[in-house]
Amino acid sequence: MRILDCDDIWSPLKLETQLSVIHSCNNIGVIYSDFNIILSNHELMKSSAKAAKNYEGEVFDSIFTEEFTVCWPTVLFNAAILRSVGSLPTIDT
Repeated sequence: MRILDCDDIWSPLKLETQLSVIHSCNNIGVIYSDFNIILSNHELMKSSAKAAKNYEGEVFDSIFTEEFTVCWPTVLFNAAILRSVGSLPTIDT
C-alpha cells in the first residue's frame, strides 16, 4: 500500500533508491526521504533537504522533542518487520 495524493510527485528514482536501501539492510523498518513543497507556479516553497540533522536508529523520542518532519508520501515500511512485531496484518492474495 502507498499513499500518494493526486498533487504529489515522486522523483523518478525515489522508490528504486529506497527499496535498494531496505533490501541491503534487513533490520530497517521504516525509511523516508527529503521532500520539496512546490507551489502551483512551480516556485519552491520549502525543502526539507535544508535540515542539518539526519535521524537514524531509535527516533521515537525525537519525534516529540525536536523538529522532526516526515512527509508521509516519502515513507516506505518494511512489511516483514512490521508483521514480526504485530503491526501489520497478513493479507492473503
